Amino acid sequence: MERNDDQNNSLTNTPKGAIEDGASDIVVGRPILTAKNPEEIIGEILGQMLLAAKKPAEKDHELEKLLYRGSWEELLKYIGAIYRRPENGEYVRLASGFLSDTYINVGATERDYRVLARATSEIGTRMLAQNIRPDLVIGAQMGSVRLSLALAEAMSIPQSIYTEKQGNEMLLLRHDL
Repeated sequence: MERNDDQNNSLTNTPKGAIEDGASDIVVGRPILTAKNPEEIIGEILGQMLLAAKKPAEKDHELEKLLYRGSWEELLKYIGAIYRRPENGEYVRLASGFLSDTYINVGATERDYRVLARATSEIGTRMLAQNIRPDLVIGAQMGSVRLSLALAEAMSIPQSIYTEKQGNEMLLLRHDL
């Protein structure tokens, strides 16, 4: 299957690639609509989907190994949470305004509760080992609401506070465990 030049490559994938990346639904338009033989393309797509459907068990087994025995870097690479600037590629502008050649997407760690549970358990254990015993965990609106709640839970802290924008106002809200 060919991609047309006007398609946004960051928003397109092959059916096989989409399934392997975790897609539950696939929309296929141009490859079928522009094909001289649509039935052949549909058969090819179905074949790709069948091949990809056999892989989740292998992928889940690999994730399980990394969750419990892998290093953080291996796990973060596997779930696609690490961005490293390619040679002559773009730097990432962080929320702080600084530029970085490496970025960890915290949102990617939240997609699977087991990754989030490992992270917060390790953070909580390290904090307690250093005799850091907070009364409260506070998380910012952008992506760390679940992280702050999970950390509070891992450390048996009864409350977690997070920020949320409502209209033009930034509010502090509370999770009670």
